[in-house]
Amino acid sequence: MNKVSREEVKKNGISVIDNDAVFIPKTIPAWNYIPPKLLGDMERTFTHKNRGLLDARIDDFYGNLKQCTVDKQYYYNKFSKCPFCDTVNEDSQLIKQGDKI
Repeated sequence: MNKVSREEVKKNGISVIDNDAVFIPKTIPAWNYIPPKLLGDMERTFTHKNRGLLDARIDDFYGNLKQCTVDKQYYYNKFSKCPFCDTVNEDSQLIKQGDKI
């Protein structure tokens, strides 16, 4: 099976879901700034072809963005510290707040 370039995907409007020819390059940065539940849902959508709605999780992410004072990157504010600055830990710990999102 031939791999499809990102430009071809955009130009031809090819869906990345249910299409094994579309691949995510290994050169993209880590996504450790995204809430783990949203990231898990996205992975299930794109790798396991599970088509669930992500609206509530995306709304939660969008409503809880915080800008780091050091590197000015935005991240999920329910992390204990900025995941971009926290190079010792690959993924910052979520603050326990009991939310179900």
